[in-house]
Amino acid sequence: MSLKTVSLVIFISILLLWTHCQAAGTGNIAVDCCLDVSQAKIPVHIIKDFHLQTTDNGCQIPAVVFITKKNRQLCAPDKSSWVLELMRKVKRNCQKQKKPCQALKNRHNNRHWQHFRKGNVAKVL
Repeated sequence: MSLKTVSLVIFISILLLWTHCQAAGTGNIAVDCCLDVSQAKIPVHIIKDFHLQTTDNGCQIPAVVFITKKNRQLCAPDKSSWVLELMRKVKRNCQKQKKPCQALKNRHNNRHWQHFRKGNVAKVL
């Protein structure tokens, strides 16, 4: 084999290996998801923020994820009336404190909010 052929084979092999590594890397993004939700009511005074979990972002169940003042995540069912009321209260607290909260983000600019527009959650946001 000529030097030109060997160089071409090595180049193609490296290119294929690089492409394979790039494709494999995109599927390994870790997503922090709630695997279950709790029906236990959460007191508003321990919550500082919340966000919505959808199945669109790789999670198995939709949920409302409340963030406590100690930065713990509490998973709640997305369509329960007590959850909707807690979301309203957290949003109101964020507005009063004038702190940047996920709860205050414009739902039209966030694809996670789009999933919930048809349900009761849209009334909160």
